[in-house]
Amino acid sequence: MNQVAVIEKRVAPVTQEAGALVIKSAEQKGLAVDKIRIIKALRKEVEDTFNPIIEKAHSAHKEAVSQRKKFTDPLDEAERIIKRKIGDYDQYLEDEARREAEKLAEIARREKEKAIDKANKRLEALMAKSGDLSGQIKTIETELRQPDLSDEEREILSAKLNTLMARLDNTNRQAREKETVIETIASAPAPNVIVDNAEKVAGLSSKAVLIPEVFNPLALCKAIVDERAPVGLIKAWDIVLLKKLVNSGMVIPGVKTTQERTVKVR
Repeated sequence: MNQVAVIEKRVAPVTQEAGALVIKSAEQKGLAVDKIRIIKALRKEVEDTFNPIIEKAHSAHKEAVSQRKKFTDPLDEAERIIKRKIGDYDQYLEDEARREAEKLAEIARREKEKAIDKANKRLEALMAKSGDLSGQIKTIETELRQPDLSDEEREILSAKLNTLMARLDNTNRQAREKETVIETIASAPAPNVIVDNAEKVAGLSSKAVLIPEVFNPLALCKAIVDERAPVGLIKAWDIVLLKKLVNSGMVIPGVKTTQERTVKVR
């Protein structure tokens, strides 16, 4: 019988014997201590038997790993070389695409400049044969209905139309402001004079308060613009009207826009 079989035969009953131990006296405690000594001796035999086997197996493992590495290292290097070349090629394609995009962008920029120059000349020609501010607005509105306009021409004409309409609106607004000043002076109510004749009663207080009513909205708006009244008096904007105006191409001071696409299915 070989040494491993002998050890196996001696170790097998140890757990069962430990479970069967009963320690209820000093004598039984001494027997238990002797059993621990036997277990320690058996453990040393096991280690002495298997440690050389383990060391030999470990040495063999290291040798096998070393032998394997002689073959895997060249394979790893070859894989790195190929991957690097693939990466270089992908980078080349990316650089080529970028250069081509820059080239097309430059061509598009030059074409855009030519189109803008053409549109400006068309606008100058229109302005040269137009009359006053109202005439200029009418001329551009008529021109915008032409089907042969390029995108650049339509954009520049629309921007010019917005500018002229703003100037016309400003002129009209100044006229209305003058009328408002006259109306305000003429229609301003008499100052409120509060006379408190209420009888004084101990523990009771009362006072008269002023109730506002806007009778001239334009005058109030002008006071807000001139910072003679707080802007907080304006609580909400007419978003529906604003949306309609900006989508018609009007540029409104103090208003910025963001784009949102709507989809309709018929």
